[in-house]
Amino acid sequence: HVFPLGSWAGASWKEIADEWKSQKVRFPDGSILVSDGELGLSEAFTELIPERQRCQWHAVRDLYHMMHADGGRAKESRPYQERLAALMAIELPAGDFAKVDDEEKTRIAELMNSSEAEVDRLIAELQAKGYDVAVNYLTRAASSMFGYVRRWLRTGLIGYRASSVVERVMRAIGRRIKKLAYGWKEKGVCKVAKILLKRFAD
Repeated sequence: HVFPLGSWAGASWKEIADEWKSQKVRFPDGSILVSDGELGLSEAFTELIPERQRCQWHAVRDLYHMMHADGGRAKESRPYQERLAALMAIELPAGDFAKVDDEEKTRIAELMNSSEAEVDRLIAELQAKGYDVAVNYLTRAASSMFGYVRRWLRTGLIGYRASSVVERVMRAIGRRIKKLAYGWKEKGVCKVAKILLKRFAD
């Protein structure tokens, strides 16, 4: 389920986080922030939601664009994209967490640790080849690449690996706002967005 917390236009992520802090917004234990790689987004909400998961779809897709920014072509980036996708694809057991034995939990924790080490090696390879933009992007992403695994090991909750749920809602709202609110001031756009969110969500 989607539970909107507000609608903003022209506000920074930090301003939104500060507003939530002033309103004493609290997220339950086990909450996880799933986000794309937009600068400042996950950093702004660290105090409110310490557990983070970088959207895996964006990480793989955007690696191509980051390598392209350093002169890389599609045929050069594709093997790195495939490696990254394979490293992130740690499957968690479906069903009751309490029924998963300690040996299996240990195996998954070790797999996560080895995948993190492999991501570091991938970053080192890109650095050696001069893909500085891609290195910076992946280095930032690496810290929250396996948040969904850490959360499962800590709480037993299965979480999202991609931001697609939110993006589907935002895409639908965006299409309607472009028709309804073209040329409106930011305050008016926010009001229309709130009305649409109430229609879309719980």
